[in-house]
Amino acid sequence: MPRHSQTLSLSVIALWPLILAGCQRSSAAAGVEKAPGASSSAASATPPIGDAAIRDALLAELKQDRHLDAGALTVKVTNGVVDLTGKVDNPLSRQRALRVAEAVRGVRSVSDHMDVSPPKRADSEIEQDMKNALRFAAATAHLPLHVSVKNQVATLTGNVSSWQEQKLVERVADSVRGVRLTQDDLSIKRDKREAIYVDGEIKSRLAWDLLLERDPVTVTIKDQRVTLSGKVGSAAERTRAIEDAWVPGVADVDAIGLLVEVPRPDDNGPAGAAKTGPEVAAAVRAAKAFDPRVKAADVSVSVNNGVVTLTGTVENVKARQVAEFVTRNVVGVLDVKNQLGILSAEHVSDTTLGNQLRSVLMSDALTDGKDVHVAVKDARQRSPE
Repeated sequence: MPRHSQTLSLSVIALWPLILAGCQRSSAAAGVEKAPGASSSAASATPPIGDAAIRDALLAELKQDRHLDAGALTVKVTNGVVDLTGKVDNPLSRQRALRVAEAVRGVRSVSDHMDVSPPKRADSEIEQDMKNALRFAAATAHLPLHVSVKNQVATLTGNVSSWQEQKLVERVADSVRGVRLTQDDLSIKRDKREAIYVDGEIKSRLAWDLLLERDPVTVTIKDQRVTLSGKVGSAAERTRAIEDAWVPGVADVDAIGLLVEVPRPDDNGPAGAAKTGPEVAAAVRAAKAFDPRVKAADVSVSVNNGVVTLTGTVENVKARQVAEFVTRNVVGVLDVKNQLGILSAEHVSDTTLGNQLRSVLMSDALTDGKDVHVAVKDARQRSPE
């Protein structure tokens, strides 16, 4: 990856809670949209959360999100299964609404019937903006990608090194104003790995994921296909478990047998054995290796009484933020001291950098350059005083 500290990170990635990781367009997504059954034992232990309460809570969350037009969405809840209908003006808002719904307590699954209706734009303009967006984003700038757009539907072809990289490319493409749908024809390099190593890596990711620490997830592997089963406490945890299962050597993830039990009997129970400093440090380094934006960064990790200190250098400001975010989601981390520096690189003029930033903001579906003024001095972006 080119070591250019001034390569822009897209504003949409900064806005998007990477808890993410991206839209489930893969075959794993089919499992996400099926409504798993709830456990009767949990219902007998604790009264279930009513559909009306879930709907009210979700509507409140949607209204608070400044990137969503809650008035254009309709929410129905039946036995904990949320049905979202209505219109959004870009794919990122659609994905955002799904993630907001999954995170509401009591939701067992989310059914997506939203319609993406972007503003009309020429396919040639969308295509050029998408190429620029992929080129300006530090984590995708080096990838051999081809973009074509027809009737506001983008098709991506080329090669990526991981499922995580594929999802990042999709999010960047979805961020471009005017895109209605992104069709992914990307090829992922998949090295053959012995099942025992794949199994161990997945189980380690699940065990060290702060969101899944209490979830008894069973992992089985056959012919590069991973099957997840067991119970989790929310739809968001189910999606995270699927994301964690995508490690090198995996060709498919089946999560139909991974059920959402709301509420779990052990929601307030102990989290498990205390973690040592070396264990936490190793888990942070492993988590970092799965995010394309910081995978190659020169980051040192030290741990003292649950406080993690990150030192070293990264390519840009966004990578610095991502490194801290990834760290905070590791079991055993109580706080993070982010002492990462930004790499110095060959000079890019303030004028060039400002033009690139304006281009990204104007083409971004969430900003569209609205009320944004850019001033750059010594490679630092700021708002005019």
